[in-house]
Amino acid sequence: MEGEVGLNELRRPFLQGPIVSLVAYNYFFYAIVSIFISYLPVYFTSQGISPVQIGILLGVGPFISIISPPIWGYLSDKYKTVKNILILTLVATILFGTFMFRSVSFEWMFFYVLVFNFFMSPIGPLTDSLTYRVSEVYRIPFGSIRLFGSVGFAITAIFMGFVFERIGLGYISWVFLAFGLIALYTCTRLSDAPSSLKPVSLRSIFSVFQEKRILWFLFVIFTLSIPHRINDGFVGVYIESLGGTTGLVGTAWFFATGSEALLFGLSVRWLRQGRELQLIAWAAVFYCVRWILCALLADPVLVTYLQLFHGLSFAIYYLASLQYLYRLIPPELKSTGQTVFAAVFFGFAGIVGSLIAGWIFEAYNGQFLYITMTAFSLMGLVLVFITMFRERTMSRQ
Repeated sequence: MEGEVGLNELRRPFLQGPIVSLVAYNYFFYAIVSIFISYLPVYFTSQGISPVQIGILLGVGPFISIISPPIWGYLSDKYKTVKNILILTLVATILFGTFMFRSVSFEWMFFYVLVFNFFMSPIGPLTDSLTYRVSEVYRIPFGSIRLFGSVGFAITAIFMGFVFERIGLGYISWVFLAFGLIALYTCTRLSDAPSSLKPVSLRSIFSVFQEKRILWFLFVIFTLSIPHRINDGFVGVYIESLGGTTGLVGTAWFFATGSEALLFGLSVRWLRQGRELQLIAWAAVFYCVRWILCALLADPVLVTYLQLFHGLSFAIYYLASLQYLYRLIPPELKSTGQTVFAAVFFGFAGIVGSLIAGWIFEAYNGQFLYITMTAFSLMGLVLVFITMFRERTMSRQ
């Protein structure tokens, strides 16, 4: 009886309106992210775009992502609303994303990718910021809500992979539009995030992000994120270059985000305050294993199965990094901190990763690219160890 009561107490918050709406929104927003990340590079390839041009296109978006997320994050903190910013950026994302998936020339692709990313890039971090704050209010682990985003990503990736294999990528713009409109509807049903009453100014933001401890951690994030962003952009291209199909690309993303959802759901068991750096170090180790095996086992099916390492690498890395960063920044700057994190992860790391990857893939091959990614992850692991040493030194003083 006591066990049943305890279980009911855990279930009760999920039955409340704000949580149900947030779960639905996470599911459908990450469904459109799945279409964008999983199939945009494949769509570029189907239109005759070269690997170097794909690298440029995938690098343009992250360049905008350096500027855009902090701007929208600042506006969210300043005007004490996440929901309204999400609705505005989501409407523009749906519009320009639909046009992007209908473009056929490199020039128009370049333009639409540029504008699309200006509005798309802040939505993910703002969604996670909203989810994190609501989870604190209802005392639900962040990962227990966020996992539904991963489930939406995974199911969409594998389902649409088989659909596109049969009907072709010519209908991808309509699929993106349909999922986008559903995501927009669920977004309008959200409750806004609780905000700090303390006013936010540009001076307060600059003062926080000039702290050496925060800047160093963002540099560590930058190094570890480069190979991750390369994989996001080129795993589909790599699988197809090895003889894999579009359906196999969808399966790879299903395995990746399915394992991610599992780790998010179990985060209440392994994510602990004060152990973030140790967890990030373990994630870096799993990244190294994942990349080197992708290089050595150059088979499309085996590379697909290796995406199961995504949960042990990305999920641990992302949640631990987010929790560590939230300990370093004041409450009134949560959205700004989240979007600066995204600017480093998706922006700076995405630019460097995309440009390096496009050149290496065309000049050498996919195997050499994954060896290079292993080297970056090893560098990141060393930086995490340095950070752990500095933390211990500071705690003894």
